[in-house]
Amino acid sequence: MWGRVLLSLVRWCSPCYSSFWMIKQRRSNSSSEESRMVFSLIEDADKYNQGLDLLLNTLRNSSPAVSSTAREVFLPAFASWAQELNRLETSLVTAIVKRLEVAAVDLQRTSADSYDNEHLVQLYCTSLQCLVPKLYISIMETAPFKDSALASEHVEELQASRFPTPSSALLDVHTIVGYESRLARLVRAFESHISQDEVQSWDSLTWFTNEFIPRLIEVVGRLEVNNSEVTQKLCYLFFFISRTFGEHITETKIKPKFQAVLTVPPDQAAGMAKSGQYPITKATLPVYTCGVLISFDSPENRNQLSTFLQESLTQLALAEAPTESVQVAFSKLHSNSDYHDLLLATLWTCVVHTQASVRILTAKLFELLSTGLSEALVSSRVVPALITLSGDTNVSVRVATISAFGTILERTPSKEVVERVFAQFQSFLDDPLNKDELIIMKKTILTMGQVGPASEPRFRDEFILPRLTAIAHGNCNVVEEWKKREIAMALFEAYSALSCCFISVELIQSAMLPGLRCLKRDLDLLSPEHAAVVGSMMKDLENKVYGRERVISVGSTSPPSATPGVQNSVTGDSGSSLKNKLGAQKSRVTGVFTRKK
Repeated sequence: MWGRVLLSLVRWCSPCYSSFWMIKQRRSNSSSEESRMVFSLIEDADKYNQGLDLLLNTLRNSSPAVSSTAREVFLPAFASWAQELNRLETSLVTAIVKRLEVAAVDLQRTSADSYDNEHLVQLYCTSLQCLVPKLYISIMETAPFKDSALASEHVEELQASRFPTPSSALLDVHTIVGYESRLARLVRAFESHISQDEVQSWDSLTWFTNEFIPRLIEVVGRLEVNNSEVTQKLCYLFFFISRTFGEHITETKIKPKFQAVLTVPPDQAAGMAKSGQYPITKATLPVYTCGVLISFDSPENRNQLSTFLQESLTQLALAEAPTESVQVAFSKLHSNSDYHDLLLATLWTCVVHTQASVRILTAKLFELLSTGLSEALVSSRVVPALITLSGDTNVSVRVATISAFGTILERTPSKEVVERVFAQFQSFLDDPLNKDELIIMKKTILTMGQVGPASEPRFRDEFILPRLTAIAHGNCNVVEEWKKREIAMALFEAYSALSCCFISVELIQSAMLPGLRCLKRDLDLLSPEHAAVVGSMMKDLENKVYGRERVISVGSTSPPSATPGVQNSVTGDSGSSLKNKLGAQKSRVTGVFTRKK
């Protein structure tokens, strides 16, 4: 028989008290890191409630070392006592679930991130995860087949990977049961019983199925996906539950509960999305995906996962709902290279979807996946998909691919991929399909400015800077003020980012300063405060040129401002000479994209 174990935190030098009341009194006065655990044997079942209160308070102790040890030592010991008193499910586990529910409600109500509430939700999720092995054993120990199972002579051994790894030995199912053969008999009998066509349930299994799992799913549905640490803890909790209770329970008892919550009639989806009550916009989607659907790896489970992801992104796009939940799910799965092919295949099925909103979201998810993939997958799966979408008849779909190409440009070292992406940027600027689309022009300018500092210098110098100069010069001739303003402000952002890069004196003279001169001319009329900033950028660049020429002309007393080359670039270029320069630069760019045969 397990002893009735209670724990108290007392100062390191304090004597050990055997009295529960003295222990409880000392606990409230102890907050030092230098503390130890004092165990007291208590035979009085009437003290159970006081012990439970002591446990719950100790779990919340401000010292991480104390709280961790309480979960890994005190909690499993107290759980054994609760099981002996038939209070494990109805008292101990239920008490922690209630506190998890309260913490989730408090977190849901806070307008800003609340560290305390987030911490409590994570704490109770971890505590429940610690109790899952004990709960699993308790359900089997109270099953109607227990006696016959233990009486069987021969039983197949369990695989070493059958159960997830616990955080401590006291939380291991093998430790809890005590004998490997006993555990194997119970597990085999349990799985045989629940796989029958008509399963005879019993109280503890009914409680698990109809109360424990639904209440946890309700907690998940209250939480937003932006609580990333909380979402991660809930994923771990459901993964641990699924792996511990086995594939059949997961398929027949856990997945249907999630599916009942996540399934919404199509005619109600848009209304629920607008009211913020759409279940797949909550943490439910990533928790179901990364906590339940991936708990067992098989072709059938992978098909379920792919189908669910495809349906979810389609539903979110069609309902015009927030898409963070599916992005979080893709991101978490993306961290495991085993799912890269599955995720890419799932997105490819949506590339040709009939609805533009689905294709837009697909492009955004390809951007998310473009980092961390092998060069082979980026080249063979991501870039072709984005090129296909960049030729879409819907302008918003084409726009959605621009930042994705930019992300690839920033992250990939492959010259072959980089050349294909830059060729695509050339298409955004020159293709008749895009040329008159202001939104594409603006997005392309902003993306070139964003990727310029991180891109290969050759492409920045021979493509980005000359093209920005050409755009700035062309914008001077735009008649519509609103359109001129949009382009000018995008150019301002791009040049501001590029001004931080190392740029040769020759390029400063031939590209940066002429482009800034054209931009300043527009901003003098449209936004004088921005024009002043551009003027400062021009002065800084002129100083770089002057400084170089001072070094070349050592001993010369002539003022640097009289330098003919600089004077011509900054103040004396005519429109025709600038066009000639840009034409020559553009012809050099063509060679950049000539792929080797």
